[in-house]
Amino acid sequence: MNELDKDIGAKIRFFRKLKGFSLNQLSAATGIAASNLSVIELGKSSPTLATMVKLAKAFGMKVGTFLDDALYTRASLIAPPDSSKDNRPAAEFSLTRSIFLGKIDANLLQLSPGTEWIQPVSSDKLFYGLQGTAEIEIDGEVFQLQERYCLYVLPGPDCEIRNKEPGAAHLLIVSAAKIE
Repeated sequence: MNELDKDIGAKIRFFRKLKGFSLNQLSAATGIAASNLSVIELGKSSPTLATMVKLAKAFGMKVGTFLDDALYTRASLIAPPDSSKDNRPAAEFSLTRSIFLGKIDANLLQLSPGTEWIQPVSSDKLFYGLQGTAEIEIDGEVFQLQERYCLYVLPGPDCEIRNKEPGAAHLLIVSAAKIE
């Protein structure tokens, strides 16, 4: 098993989940056994070109899409989220939304004054204060996250994030990406 096999398998799983297919549904659409698809997704087997053609057809995309990031792209520039269209009191924007095989998940959290946000902590997370001050409660302990301060949190219960300040609070939240 090499890194390219793992990357292609992860991308196949990503597109399968994105299209809402179960392994059995994808198997029915492609004629490839669900057990074979599972082994490929886990990076334990390399897909043949014929397999990738069938998968690409089922996903409605070009075969080369499976290889583009794995072979050619080592860096990706991502446009900022358009927060001007969103006037919710609390909003989370994915900064890594277009990265298929990324190893990290980065989000921007914007909190208007007097708002609260519940953040699940299923993997290690790093919270970084970009603007304003946010109050983060974890297991009853309260931390004041000011600009340029970091808070590292181990997996566990949800974090309650509040903005009790008169101005907006902006936080960067970084964690390991989940590839299901």
